[in-house]
Amino acid sequence: VLYMQAASKLLPELIAGFRAQHPEIRLAIIQEERPHSAQWDVCITSSRFSRPTARNRTLLRESILLAVPRDHPLAAKEQVRLESAANAPFIALHKGKALRELTDEYCRMAGFEPDIEVESDNPNVIRDLINLGIGVSMIPEITWHAREYDRQGNIKTLPIASPACKRYINLITPQRSYKPQAVQQFEDFLVAYFQQLQAD
Repeated sequence: VLYMQAASKLLPELIAGFRAQHPEIRLAIIQEERPHSAQWDVCITSSRFSRPTARNRTLLRESILLAVPRDHPLAAKEQVRLESAANAPFIALHKGKALRELTDEYCRMAGFEPDIEVESDNPNVIRDLINLGIGVSMIPEITWHAREYDRQGNIKTLPIASPACKRYINLITPQRSYKPQAVQQFEDFLVAYFQQLQAD
């Protein structure tokens, strides 16, 4: 059982890749609930810092970018200070989502509370709303495929010069006396998958 707290945009690709290698192993996925650790075997989550432990491995480090419509004044820049977006309407995930908590924290570090115009749990909806000029958003560079955003006709993604906006994608495993072979194979697949993603 995979508990997916972060990087859910990658889920179809992850499942397809693992199934291609291990068609005999069945996967179950939890996304919305907050289950007890006894209910899952592997958790993918995110954090502002990397804190490796015996049960917590960092899979990926990625920057968080500012995505703006191409007619926005900031679109002419190559990079931005986050404070320069203080007066812009924001499109964000719902409160309680790890990425939303993190981006709100970075905005506070830049000296402002974001003016949330629209909330959505769907990265594709967020992308489409930016494309329509509704507002700006902070998006993870790798796991949200920021290059795809730049290929949209009306979106430009910008590195944030200050504060240093980044997050870590982590693999957490519960404390158990026995680990099934299928779980170990899935963990090994995840480590290799995210290593390749980082390299690309």
